[in-house]
Amino acid sequence: MPRAAFTIATKNAPDVARRLRAFDTRTRAAIKTLIGETAAKQFQRTYDLCPKRTFFMADHIKVEFSRGGYRYTVGWKESDFVNAGKPFYPLWQEFGFRHYRTGRFIQNASLFPARNAVLRDFQRQLASILRRSAGR
Repeated sequence: MPRAAFTIATKNAPDVARRLRAFDTRTRAAIKTLIGETAAKQFQRTYDLCPKRTFFMADHIKVEFSRGGYRYTVGWKESDFVNAGKPFYPLWQEFGFRHYRTGRFIQNASLFPARNAVLRDFQRQLASILRRSAGR
């Protein structure tokens, strides 16, 4: 039986992206710029928080944008690890595991804390862009 590939990632909401397409060209361009800047900040924060003993996990963080540019995904793909002959360990780093000898719970999350770090600023800046657009 074939196994489904894993991807651990965060992304912005598709229904929000659909609603953003209703705004004028200048507003949509400002929103796309904001989304690109936010994706870059989230990538950098994820990289900074990522464990770097071998740098493999940090070096394989991916950022992908939707065709319209209103959505992005930051995370890891299992295929990168499998192709390098490694287990897909971001799963355990992100969600945690219990050390087999000590029984200690270990968690080195980087993806979700990075998303949470940029989210409030993104929401504030997006609200500002939308207020300016409504005032035109």
